[in-house]
Amino acid sequence: MLNTLFDEKYYFENQENIVDGIAIDPLLPDDFYTTANDERDTNELAHWWGRPFITTESFMEDSYEAYCKRMTEFDVAYKLESLEEFTTRRENDEKSWNEHWVGGIRYSVQCLTGGAWDRPSMLGHFSTLEEALALAKEKPKMYQLLDDEGVLDLPIIMQEVMAQSEAGK
Repeated sequence: MLNTLFDEKYYFENQENIVDGIAIDPLLPDDFYTTANDERDTNELAHWWGRPFITTESFMEDSYEAYCKRMTEFDVAYKLESLEEFTTRRENDEKSWNEHWVGGIRYSVQCLTGGAWDRPSMLGHFSTLEEALALAKEKPKMYQLLDDEGVLDLPIIMQEVMAQSEAGK
């Protein structure tokens, strides 16, 4: 773990949208989703490890021009769809999105848990904020990896797992 500057604007208590103790669309550093857990700042871990948060996503608008540019930059040999094919696919994609995510918004519950080595673990996707909040507020025991002083402590979980295993014998 590093002890670099984790800007206070990213602290949980400085988030603008907190509902029932859960941050919604928190302001996080650009590298939050691509940093190895063992390279995270100690303040980042103190504020976000084991603390679920919710992100929202709507169907993304896309233009044919942006699609062509993106795909040819990715692979110059890529066979582009025609404008008609692109338009039909996007209409079908949007219809499917809106059928699956009632109201057109997907609520995703994420948490730094160690389940992924370099990003928050995705705990679930939901059609409503209420469903997402219900999961986020559960804070399953396996994600509570902090000791009484708020220090990351994996042995706590291992001790509990072993105790439950012994009790079940």
